Amino acid sequence: MSTDQTTFDPAVQDQLHTELSYADLPGFDTELLLAQGHRAARRRTMSRVAGATAAVVALAIGGYAVAGNLGLGNGSTPPATGTSTTVDATPVTAKLEPATSLAENGQTIDPGRYGRLAVTWDPAPKTAGPDLTYSTYAEDGTLTTIGGSSTQGLAPNAVSWGTSGPDSHVIVGVLPRSAQRFSVVLPQDPQGGHSSTSAQSALPGSPWQAFGVFFADGGDVDRIVDILWQDTSGRIFDKDGSEVPSVSLGDKAGSRVYLAQRAGVMGIFTADGDHTSSWLDDTDGAARLHPVLDIGRGSAATMDGFFAMLVPAGSSKPQLTPGAKVLGADDPTITQIPGSGQAVLWAHYTATGTSSAPSFTTISWVGPDGTPARVTKY
Repeated sequence: MSTDQTTFDPAVQDQLHTELSYADLPGFDTELLLAQGHRAARRRTMSRVAGATAAVVALAIGGYAVAGNLGLGNGSTPPATGTSTTVDATPVTAKLEPATSLAENGQTIDPGRYGRLAVTWDPAPKTAGPDLTYSTYAEDGTLTTIGGSSTQGLAPNAVSWGTSGPDSHVIVGVLPRSAQRFSVVLPQDPQGGHSSTSAQSALPGSPWQAFGVFFADGGDVDRIVDILWQDTSGRIFDKDGSEVPSVSLGDKAGSRVYLAQRAGVMGIFTADGDHTSSWLDDTDGAARLHPVLDIGRGSAATMDGFFAMLVPAGSSKPQLTPGAKVLGADDPTITQIPGSGQAVLWAHYTATGTSSAPSFTTISWVGPDGTPARVTKY
């Protein structure tokens, strides 16, 4: 880089500053507006939790803030990113993998014309307007602009997203580049979660990753409670970039349990990308004394299970009494969740998948004050 200042001309600098700061930005076609989830690491997810659950979409990158008719998902204005760019930097585009149809309650939901979405990031916009542009793309790759947003004022570890409404079945946006995976937390539904599909793609040279989520139930796009994401170190954050209390269990599944009080859920991420969560409150709003995760995966003959219950921090001497369907279980462990005042009592087990009975009939431990505690219903 040259540091020669002998040919510096202040007048030229002022003219350049004026042209770059006040040039008109072409308008967006706000009639189109988002409607398609994509996926560069495609997967369907459903809530897999005993009892009333939080419907959660486990993905692997995302976020946003949109102009025009595109609905704003995150209205907060965290500190600016301070990301430095050069005037001659070239915009980059991420084309998300086309979304596929979803089956829900015997119906097939097709993504329609918004089956292909793209996100473009301009590192050197000529105005203070959008530096993110959202588009659909044709089979030949042609882009059609459908909206835009600005990352100005968006914290570097915050999530932001947009949607054109329930009829679109889609959200789209950006999540921090360090995000390894994320989950969309939807309102509590006693019937369980809805199916969805997602796409992610890197925006090279930017601090963001692009994402899209296509929901079988279009109403989900306007009911999002929070978006939780996990970075490459395993830490978990909410949509505003605040870290959520969590702890690694050190088990062979690479499990990390978290407690997101503001979102109202406890949950678990595993090393292979699986995610499950459970609500901290009952459907009537009453707080659960000891929220539980009880997850089973496998065949009807043999199922691998994971059980976790919240107990007060400082608890000890955990014990589990297996139910009739349990074939075997590890000794239970209590692991503290730093910064939460809670701990998690957990164990892996194997069971038959032919029964819906509770995995354990009694859960007991000694509280931090030395008082024995015992739970038989959860």
